[in-house]
Amino acid sequence: RLAGSGRVDPATAPRVGRLVGARVLVIGSVRSAGARVTLDARLVDVRTGAVRPGGAEDATLDGVLAAEAALALEILQSLGVTLT
Repeated sequence: RLAGSGRVDPATAPRVGRLVGARVLVIGSVRSAGARVTLDARLVDVRTGAVRPGGAEDATLDGVLAAEAALALEILQSLGVTLT
């Protein structure tokens, strides 16, 4: 609900993360140009406010779900999460 409200932006994300008890927030954007979609994610450390890349994927509209899955795996890898 917070993300959909428009009240969360990169400048306030660490404060919001502390309010909800998070350690890392994933923020990002979806951009489209014609039939192309770019998904971009960044990881924000709630304690320090440091921002690091989470990953990016470029896809056609038909491939956006595969791009979303690939980006999720990139984010998990950036966080040091090993899937079993």
